Amino acid sequence: MQNKFSADAAAEAEKFLRDEHYSYQKRPDGMLVVPGNIDIGRRGLDRLPDLSCVIVEGSFYCHDNNLTSLKGAPAEVRRGFWCNGNQLETLEYLPRGISGQFICQNNRLTSLKGAPPEVTGDVNCTGNPLLSLEGAPQKFNKLFTSWGTFDIWDEVPAQLKTSPETKAGMAQDAVVLGRKLGISKPIVLRKSSPNP
Repeated sequence: MQNKFSADAAAEAEKFLRDEHYSYQKRPDGMLVVPGNIDIGRRGLDRLPDLSCVIVEGSFYCHDNNLTSLKGAPAEVRRGFWCNGNQLETLEYLPRGISGQFICQNNRLTSLKGAPPEVTGDVNCTGNPLLSLEGAPQKFNKLFTSWGTFDIWDEVPAQLKTSPETKAGMAQDAVVLGRKLGISKPIVLRKSSPNP
């Protein structure tokens, strides 16, 4: 049985899909499956319609709006995802399953945490105040960044693969592990007995 939030989300999503003339199928679990793309780019939106119970079998375009959050994004997008040209500071609520292109350029992202682990298309994260490429997909066709373009993850300089926050945590762990260990009781070595 769906909870109230799911029922509300489904009602809003169905209204949006009908109003925008998208074909969809409703699954027994209440999820709505759109067989093609959804394009709501360039509409001046400051929030996404609640499509959290939608699976997009094609690509999802929400580029060139005024979005500060991806809340309401589809639950799953099976091809590409374009959220470039917004005011996003985080990739929270990014859909699962993105496999095509991932375009998030010209936002306010300082981290790529939450990005898909691998895509078959290009990744473009230029025009963001990123501190590193930590969290970026590690498999891609091409990775376009403000530090250059890379064909494979191994080409990314080591200093860009880890965020300053992660580096600081690693340095702190190294200090803790670098301490001298003291032993409060004498160590007794015992001879092991041969196995029968």
